[in-house]
Amino acid sequence: MDTLDEVKMILKEVAISQKENAIKFKETDEKFKETDKKFKELYRQFSDIGLSNGEAAESFFYNSLEDKKYLGSVKFDEISKNIKQKRHRTEDEYDIFLENGNSVGIVEVKYKVTQEHILKLMDKKVSNFRILFPDYADYKLYMGIAGLSFEPNTEKLATDNGLIVLKQKGEVMQINSSGMKAF
Repeated sequence: MDTLDEVKMILKEVAISQKENAIKFKETDEKFKETDKKFKELYRQFSDIGLSNGEAAESFFYNSLEDKKYLGSVKFDEISKNIKQKRHRTEDEYDIFLENGNSVGIVEVKYKVTQEHILKLMDKKVSNFRILFPDYADYKLYMGIAGLSFEPNTEKLATDNGLIVLKQKGEVMQINSSGMKAF
């Protein structure tokens, strides 16, 4: 076999190899697309579960407070949920809003409470409330965090900072107001 024949044979093998690789790349691309579809569907399902868990937690605590409108020793007359307000460049939403004529109770509800939730409640929600609801400027403001579960040390962080802790205990709600203070 001469050099020209060898070169032709190598080129033919390269062409066959390229065709095989193109087929494999196409198959791999189709598998990636199918996997991507599956991941998107799983993401949607997990998002729905998270949303459902949050809605279930909000319903539980709202219904419990609707029956007995107390945060610690403070009795409230009115209760609302999912209050949204926008004023200038500030916007916020409050899960549970209680009012009695001289005090307001705000309860942030989470399925699982983390330290970040507590810090955000204290840092952002309180100051935003004062901006968004100037009609309540002279009212005492009580802040609560409610959750079906709490990460370790979060309940202590909350009570140490004057927040009211609401958590599920069996089929009822338990309120820890040991560190309760008006903000």
